[in-house]
Amino acid sequence: MTLLLRRTVFSSILPTFHSLQNASSDSSAKLRLLIQNMPKDPTTTLRHIKQRQCGLFLPPSEAFIQIVGDGTVGSPSCAVLVTSGSRYVFNCGEGVQRLIQEQKQRLSRVENVFFTTKEWKNIGGLPGLSLTIQDIGVPKLTLHGPSGISDIYDMTKRFLQVRAMEVEQRPLSALDYSDNNVSVQCIPLVAQVKGTPSSGAAKVCAYIGKIADKPGMLLMAKCVEHGVPPGPVLARLKDGFDVTLSDGRTVKASDVKLPDSLGPLFLVVECPSIEYLHALTENVVIASYHHEDLPEDQRIKVVVHFSPPGIMSDEKYQEWMNKFGNAMHLVANEINNNPNYFAPYRIQAMLNMLDDAIFPLLPDQRTTNEEPSLPQPTPSDQESSPAKISSRQAVSQVFQARPRTNFYLRPAKGLDSSLNFTLNNEEFRQEAFAQESSEGLEEALQEYRKRYPSRPFIEDFTEPDITFLGTGSAIPSKVRNTSGVLLRLHKGCSMLLDCGEGSAGQLIRFFGVEKTREELLRLKAVYLSHPHADHHIGFIELLRQRRKCFELAGASVEPLIVFTPEPMISYFEAYSKEFEPILRDIQIFGCSAWHHSSVSAKEKEEALGKLSLRELNIFPVVHCPFSFGVSLTSANWKMCYSGDTMPCEALVKAGMGSDLLIHEATMEDSLEDEARKKMHSTTSQAIETGRRMHAKFTLLTHFSQRYAKIPLLTSLPTDVGIAFDNMRVRLSDLPKIPSMLPALQLMFSEHVEGMQNRSERHERRRKWLKVNDSSAGDAAEPEVPSKASVTL
Repeated sequence: MTLLLRRTVFSSILPTFHSLQNASSDSSAKLRLLIQNMPKDPTTTLRHIKQRQCGLFLPPSEAFIQIVGDGTVGSPSCAVLVTSGSRYVFNCGEGVQRLIQEQKQRLSRVENVFFTTKEWKNIGGLPGLSLTIQDIGVPKLTLHGPSGISDIYDMTKRFLQVRAMEVEQRPLSALDYSDNNVSVQCIPLVAQVKGTPSSGAAKVCAYIGKIADKPGMLLMAKCVEHGVPPGPVLARLKDGFDVTLSDGRTVKASDVKLPDSLGPLFLVVECPSIEYLHALTENVVIASYHHEDLPEDQRIKVVVHFSPPGIMSDEKYQEWMNKFGNAMHLVANEINNNPNYFAPYRIQAMLNMLDDAIFPLLPDQRTTNEEPSLPQPTPSDQESSPAKISSRQAVSQVFQARPRTNFYLRPAKGLDSSLNFTLNNEEFRQEAFAQESSEGLEEALQEYRKRYPSRPFIEDFTEPDITFLGTGSAIPSKVRNTSGVLLRLHKGCSMLLDCGEGSAGQLIRFFGVEKTREELLRLKAVYLSHPHADHHIGFIELLRQRRKCFELAGASVEPLIVFTPEPMISYFEAYSKEFEPILRDIQIFGCSAWHHSSVSAKEKEEALGKLSLRELNIFPVVHCPFSFGVSLTSANWKMCYSGDTMPCEALVKAGMGSDLLIHEATMEDSLEDEARKKMHSTTSQAIETGRRMHAKFTLLTHFSQRYAKIPLLTSLPTDVGIAFDNMRVRLSDLPKIPSMLPALQLMFSEHVEGMQNRSERHERRRKWLKVNDSSAGDAAEPEVPSKASVTL
């Protein structure tokens, strides 16, 4: 139904709607359902888009480059051009959307993303970003860069609900992009193999950007002096046109206004390998900005380098850098060693007060002699560092960027690192006590610690341990990443349940780089519960990191066992064919095939043997098509993982007698209708499932991001707990977790109060709707169709 037709229908229905309430209950109910199920109006046009459509956009009064991700191992390399009207993203690896939100940049202003390469490390965050900005109301997202970027988006969009936003890739042949704020010139770079450029399309792009010129101010005193009358001629002069007055005199614009301020220039570059070095350093367009006789306002002010350290240490690259004179060089690559995400460290410091074994401080925030998150630089690393580059080649200004490093282009304030954050555990902890309603927190902490004295975590693998990498749903938030649970089954074997965006980065932040290498070498299997992107979009980066670990160890890659819904297999095959050969590193078992025993007995036996399991049972659950749960049984324990599901008999049956049930609890109990429509479970429904299957303990996870810090609960049974990101538990730790709730509710008291207020408003509205519906009688509630039967 078109928008015009819908408005026509509403205009005819609404004036008589009140009188229709007195009609038969059946017809009134049908009418209400008709209105409820009509297509919704498009989201209100965002203000900056409306201004642009009306021609009200002026050249930006402010423009700066912000480093969003500095390329530290486990974090993306990303920069954003911030203007007073828009945001322009350069590279979008996994975690970029989470970082942009944390740095309080307005995602509603993101309409263009520029990619230097189409490697997964630069494009893996695109699905999550597109989902987020669609929900905000951005009507269109334009992708710029090497051909094929839209292909990976097309591959992943089948797992996303991106229907209200258009996504298109600008052809590489259309090299220039411009709007009211900025013009960006794309510089394609072609690899050189054995001295000659390779054939085929360019796979790397550099970008020269220019902020829009700022018109000079009209000097009213000069206008009066020249006898310019009020009216349209003033506007003509302000726009830079000479005017002829009624007496025949000509007034030049240059006589009555300040000169225009030319827009400053910037360069974003990535030279991914030595094969592209010649194309970059000899590019004639970039070289045109090297001339020493160029006026200052026509020189590049800042260069953002995403190139790897090994390339930046090359003499030819250093000589090329030096040709930019006094330009600032911001380095965002893996030579950096900085925490990029702030919120996870803050909440971990708070939770650590409660139990330092279950909530260990992350390596970056440990101040003792514990293992640092990154190894100390080796001599070769030292040679590649920007400091070494600077001393050896006299590049004037090289800065190892950190997240929130800004370079101001307009006004020309230059480098600003005042927003760089530091980790201060004591400050984070005091924030918990500073809340108005946190009275009694210290007593609650003491009560818990008295009951469960602190004891160090000893890695003896006498029982499995569970580390939560992500406990949120849909999209990552500042505090909760999307789904990922690491099961360390024994000393030589781990398994991952789901792999949301940024899971590899979460591993690195929790274990540190060296320890993560050990973990990835012992990772034997990954289980993907269903095709929704928040449960698998981090899988490709995990494979990339795992392959690197085997290469560093000098060993051939052991194929990773992957249990996956069948629609995902075609996605992996297409990605492997078009981008990088990931199929060589995995052994795939389709979930339906495993469930229906279509896998040979020999293959099953070999897979179970590698995992030291007696049984691995995969079964359908009630969510989207191809959704599954899994139960794992060893000689000593049984665990069950729900994936995403409504209350489900198959889950109860398969998990019967589990030592641990990990169950989604997306919604609070008052949102049961919403949970049912989205085919999720409420808190009470998850707890009831655990009770019915006689699970010894139930851990709740996959919370809606509205419960970023803690879900809304009044109490917990003694066999139920809530999961947090970076939480590590053993089966023997589980009885302690319910006793944490009083301290947790005081620790996050302001968040709890906000959730309670929202819940009360929702309940009042629900009751009001129920009262107003009573006059229409008890109409049958529409059945929610299975998503498998919905025609899209």
